[in-house]
Amino acid sequence: MQRSPWERGLNENINGPVQQYLTKSRRLDNVTQKELKHIMHQLNHRPGKLPGFKTPYELFFNKKTLLTVALET
Repeated sequence: MQRSPWERGLNENINGPVQQYLTKSRRLDNVTQKELKHIMHQLNHRPGKLPGFKTPYELFFNKKTLLTVALET
């Protein structure tokens, strides 16, 4: 249950990228484990504008990926 309007943006920022892979019409009981792993990998290695175009993977593990190294040069 959403109580604060400022929470809506965070919710949409999370749901939007997921819907690129799993449309609203897609039944979730037909999604394979392989598809879920692919989606998880894609989202965890997707750079965000904040903070500094780092990926969630880089932030969590404090490691640079090839994309970040390419953006810095």
